[in-house]
Amino acid sequence: MHDAITAGRPGPRPVRSLAVLGDSVAAGMGDPIAGRRWRGFAPLLAEAAGAARFTNLATSGARVADLRRHQLPAALRAEPDAAVVMVGMNDTMRSDFDPRSLWWQLNHAVRALVDSGAAVVTIRYHDHARVFPLPGPLRRLLHRRIEALNRVLTEVAEDHGAAIVDLHHLPDAYHPSAWSVDRLHPSELGHRLLARAFAGGLAELGLLVPGEVSLTCSGGVPTTRWDHLRWCGRTGGAPDPVGRLRATWAMLARRVDRLCRDYPVRDAAELLAESRWWLDRTLAMTDKRLSLARRREILVRSGWLAALVSCLTYDEGNAAGAENWREATAQLGREAGHAELVGWSSEIAAWMALTPGRPTDAAELAASGEQISGTSCVSVQLTAQRSRA
Repeated sequence: MHDAITAGRPGPRPVRSLAVLGDSVAAGMGDPIAGRRWRGFAPLLAEAAGAARFTNLATSGARVADLRRHQLPAALRAEPDAAVVMVGMNDTMRSDFDPRSLWWQLNHAVRALVDSGAAVVTIRYHDHARVFPLPGPLRRLLHRRIEALNRVLTEVAEDHGAAIVDLHHLPDAYHPSAWSVDRLHPSELGHRLLARAFAGGLAELGLLVPGEVSLTCSGGVPTTRWDHLRWCGRTGGAPDPVGRLRATWAMLARRVDRLCRDYPVRDAAELLAESRWWLDRTLAMTDKRLSLARRREILVRSGWLAALVSCLTYDEGNAAGAENWREATAQLGREAGHAELVGWSSEIAAWMALTPGRPTDAAELAASGEQISGTSCVSVQLTAQRSRA
């Protein structure tokens, strides 16, 4: 009787064609093979799924917008039965991070893939600060952004019936052996863990995955002690994507002051690029062992640079990015116990409310900033903003 009931049910669909879209992790970085090439999870997944056709469209540095504009059209032309979408981490590290824009672009891409007949598997990201040590302010900012990105990824996946691989709950996701020397990309083992998890996602969607991804490393170029020594020589033994600031404290103070004085007279785009360069390197210095006084000094310098970057980003027409940097200014000010920085963050908020024609909001923000800043020089500016509002 059981055989008669189940005989007419369709079995799992075979995966004839697989497409992978995303950034450097999806492109295979961290898993080198002979010939100075990257392998990564994608070919391991294609082999396990028995895909006769396999297209990896991922590129290093890709953001969600790049996936939608450039990778998606090529993926649709490939007519895949299954697609993996792994993107978004690069967006969390940019000043123009905007969850609403990410939702629109990811929703467009996943919907198009699903409408074309592809089963889609995407991801939720892990807490990368557990793998890659970051200064406190950057760690907290990145954590908030990853949480926002994960909400977007989850909503889009649930709306379109895509499967989700949660990297935070991936077995051994935080073990050092799962990460390459740079601690930014998975190692061969990490890519094998990803391939196995994505295979499970495809099976969850009713696709046939006849093979199994082995967790035994083979076929890749082993990482040697020399690779680690060479990496330590470049970075001082700690991962640092923005480099180390090799300047005296006095030089740093002079440079920050000069950049802030240049605000009224220099080209906004040029000054923004230089300010971001110095802000990245100043924040990276908080990762060093510092006295409490020196750490506070670095936080204050970073706060002034963040305020400058916020203003310049707003001048360039990116209100969402400006708000992100304004929040960073306030956070740095609070961590340093620097009321004037927190007050300036309120002044920037009042200015950004006043210019598009929200005088009531501007007055309220200016008033709250006055309460924080007390008698510092920013009080004059806040009073002026409130009177203009």
